[in-house]
Amino acid sequence: MKSKKYPAIHKSDFLVIGSGIAGLYTALQLSEFGKVEIVTKENIAESNSHYAQGGIAAVTSVFDSFELHIEDTLKAGAGLCRREAVELMVKEGPERIKDLLAIGCEFDRQAGELDLTKEGAHSRRRILHAGGDATGREISQSLVEQVLSSKKIRVRENTFMIDLIREEVEKGEKVVKGALLVEEENNQQLIILAEAVIIAAGGCGQLYKNTSNPQVTTGDGIAAAYRAGAEIMDMEFMQFHPTILYNPEGSKFLLSESLRGEGAVLLNAEGERFMESYHDLAELAPRDIVSRAITAEIKKSSAPCVYLDLRQKDKKYLKKRFPTIYQELRKEGIQMEEDLIPVIPAAHYLMGGIKTDLNGLSSLKGLYCCGEAACTGAHGANRLASNSLLEALVFANRICQYLKAKNEEKTKSAAEESYDFALDFMKKRQKEYYPIDDLEAEALAKLKAELKTMMENLVGIERDKTGLLELKQWLKEKSLYLETELTKEIFSKKSWELKNLFQTAELITKSALIREESRGAHYRSDFPKSRKKWAKKHIIHSREEAEARIDVIK
Repeated sequence: MKSKKYPAIHKSDFLVIGSGIAGLYTALQLSEFGKVEIVTKENIAESNSHYAQGGIAAVTSVFDSFELHIEDTLKAGAGLCRREAVELMVKEGPERIKDLLAIGCEFDRQAGELDLTKEGAHSRRRILHAGGDATGREISQSLVEQVLSSKKIRVRENTFMIDLIREEVEKGEKVVKGALLVEEENNQQLIILAEAVIIAAGGCGQLYKNTSNPQVTTGDGIAAAYRAGAEIMDMEFMQFHPTILYNPEGSKFLLSESLRGEGAVLLNAEGERFMESYHDLAELAPRDIVSRAITAEIKKSSAPCVYLDLRQKDKKYLKKRFPTIYQELRKEGIQMEEDLIPVIPAAHYLMGGIKTDLNGLSSLKGLYCCGEAACTGAHGANRLASNSLLEALVFANRICQYLKAKNEEKTKSAAEESYDFALDFMKKRQKEYYPIDDLEAEALAKLKAELKTMMENLVGIERDKTGLLELKQWLKEKSLYLETELTKEIFSKKSWELKNLFQTAELITKSALIREESRGAHYRSDFPKSRKKWAKKHIIHSREEAEARIDVIK
């Protein structure tokens, strides 16, 4: 069934793209002073946040301090963190934990006190967790319940963002006024105009053959923002989680860093513990170091994986502390208390994204961003474990506080002003939305699989100039093929997701070529050391500029 040629136009005070923890929390806070539309391309519960196992880092213990958490974050970030963003994240974190407790989020406790665990590169126990190893699910479900019960929030499930609507106003200033969307149920396009658009659409882990991310993480928000002219920063920094289950024939799922925080060790193919020879913190070293160490051990032995060893822990403890992981491993025939667990690193979290200020505002007026799609500078070149949910909540809250203050000053609705512009926009947009047939779906799936393999091999844990140049050329050729041949007559969610993946892949590859050093999650085998000239320097891309810009951000 074809869509109507011209989309329907809807208006709201705020439009939130994405239903992870960042998007849900933002929508809930904004609903206190305006109407909110939240758009998600699957059901409201499906997001990267939902699968977060480890927990959320925050200073809640008398044995911890803001100074220690800040220092741990800066060290993990390998000299690229924006210090002010780190300080805000850490110091405002405890209040955001109180917000979660207030809506009924139940964190695990011992003797009535919050049960804190330790993860890689943390100097103190400060990780709050829920359901043992189901923290993301607990927080997401608590927020979903609140969002669905609000009369001021409209949730649009199975609705995909095609592009942002941008208008040029006085003196060439570019303002985002809303988004063009498609409802999958009826293939109907629609436009939602809003005073502020908040992208909380997550990362792009589906770029890689091995990833901890669900199928929905296709870089949609980042790609759309780039097409609209927003600045994109730090795209060379893709974090690889050291331990997902190695299972060529079955499911691949994340094995939380908390396992190592609670005593698990890594063994190579010869059964030898190896992390002590790579870093003083051994298994609790920063993620980039552990992932590279595992990769080195795999290369040395020609084995397909290394092993996580928890055999020193008893069954009762493991079932209580890690119930989800325990059950998932049992399905694969692995008993945690008896067997070695085969693991490999996998693409996990993008430190880069849409460049924002400390209030979540992008380089485009009217466009805000939080969560993994954003680049606030808080994570630097390598995110500290369990800081992702913390950053998502803190900067979502900062967006809401900023918009609340702005809302009190407004005199006329931006959505009202944008109505005529939206009519002009959709008249220029002649292409219609079509569901794809089986042959088209097969062709798209084949190209996506090729992309994932190329990214894994050429801009994965290790990269070099030769491989990056090869990848850059391949992306150029295949992007042209995707645009002019494969999807010439197709305008579908699957084709648009693949275009978004190619867009983010190009940004990652270009950034990795420019940064001729190794820092954090970006490891160039032809430039294996960090270089002083790259300290505090960030690579920024904009469609409005012919070449990438390099800025110093402290």
